[in-house]
Amino acid sequence: AAERYIEVIPEIDLPGHARAAIVAMKARYNRLMAAGQPQAASQYLLSDPNDSSTYLSVQNYNDNSANVCLPSTYAFVDKVVYELQQMYRQAGIKLNIFHMGGDEVANGSWLGSAACQQLFSTPDNGVAGVADLKPYFVSRLADITQKRGLALAGWEDGLMYDQQNTFNRSQFANERVIANAWDNIWEWGVGDRAYRLANNGYQVILSPGTHLYFDHPHEANPAERGYYWATRFSSIDKVFGFMPDNLYANADTTRSGALITDLEELVGREMPALKQAENILGIQGQVWSETIRTAEQLEQMIYPRLLALAERAWHKAGWETNNNSIQRSQDWQRFALRLSQVELGRLAANNSSFYLPPPGVKLSAEQLKVNTALPFLTTECSTDQGQNWHACPAAAPAQPATLWLRSRLGNTVSRTVIPDLRP
Repeated sequence: AAERYIEVIPEIDLPGHARAAIVAMKARYNRLMAAGQPQAASQYLLSDPNDSSTYLSVQNYNDNSANVCLPSTYAFVDKVVYELQQMYRQAGIKLNIFHMGGDEVANGSWLGSAACQQLFSTPDNGVAGVADLKPYFVSRLADITQKRGLALAGWEDGLMYDQQNTFNRSQFANERVIANAWDNIWEWGVGDRAYRLANNGYQVILSPGTHLYFDHPHEANPAERGYYWATRFSSIDKVFGFMPDNLYANADTTRSGALITDLEELVGREMPALKQAENILGIQGQVWSETIRTAEQLEQMIYPRLLALAERAWHKAGWETNNNSIQRSQDWQRFALRLSQVELGRLAANNSSFYLPPPGVKLSAEQLKVNTALPFLTTECSTDQGQNWHACPAAAPAQPATLWLRSRLGNTVSRTVIPDLRP
């Protein structure tokens, strides 16, 4: 990675999303207790045996929140960070950033923890109740990483009390605290979190689910792979059209696809302006792999959307400032031409998989009309359920209802489209 000027940033997600670590440390505890080593057993424990808390995470877990009131939790973090630094040193590379995750901690975590109740009753520790626990946890991690010379990073909700209020940045020791702003569902009123964090002293990486989550489908079709919690689809041109320096202008549709004409009217309040633009570091695309089974599937979710992401990260087009749709369309046509004629061929030459948009089909006046989202793709037809394929023209006499279609570029083909051509 270093030879290609890529910095690998490790993320150990805490305190939520931590079930694997919690279960592993509980097994370690049981093993060492059985061996008569109670002190060693408790050294890295992440769960409170006397915790009666009940909660359910977004992913339907009721035991995935590490207990932030246990000293052993911070011994675990310090040990993990130490081992990560050692791995990097052995590779001859300096670790610069530790990403704590911090996202999607289930409501109700720690409410029934005896260890937390004891912490609340301890004077002068800045923790009066459950609402103080998340910033307390981040502050402890900030101390650990600062002593080890590291910047601290986390997902936005791990650095905020609620939709609008960030943790006090001054309580964290690190010179740099980086936030990935991801949950920007416009109609939920959270699309301004990136600006709130930047204005309050955090460095921000724009990571919006509505445009840059590559585990979402390329297009709105039940045959497409991916989630749709943030948006029904993120097509190549949608990623290409993301405007990092004009964040609110990206509020195009709701999750269900309804057009957004006035964002502030939609959310019912004024959206804060960006006052510290220097705190916006850049943009990042995300792909989560729990629904991905092969390397081929992974590459098909990433490419060519990653190329569109790179275009927006490295180059600010003139149409971004004023959201000029005509100029954006013209720029997209040039980019799409480059994809078809150069970049996709390069991917194929390197044995990479990539996504090809399937053809669009329309039956009009008993004539079949076919087009593709990218130029110069071959459109193929089959009338024997895919046993034989042949190139079909852009407009041809209507075919039987059993017609199948797909796009092709070299040896790569798109998803098969089976249109309903009945009168």
